[in-house]
Amino acid sequence: MVKFEAALMEHNGTPFAIVAVLPRILNSPEREDVRNNFRKYFPLGIPIIFTAKDADGNPKYQGKYDIVKFLYQLDPKKIPWERYDTI
Repeated sequence: MVKFEAALMEHNGTPFAIVAVLPRILNSPEREDVRNNFRKYFPLGIPIIFTAKDADGNPKYQGKYDIVKFLYQLDPKKIPWERYDTI
């Protein structure tokens, strides 16, 4: 069973998923493999953005540039997080 927190959102009419990961994933050489493993849980073809908190508790984002830029301008409390429990 896989458990993770994620949110489905939209930016300029483009749906995307944001997934909470461990901080080390953001700059990991395996980052794209991890992203590809999450694709099966979301609608086909939507961008997947990763987020993790830095040492000060601030969110950091990684993924498609325009969406990441949007997320940095958004209050993190407005992200509609859901817990995913998969089999």
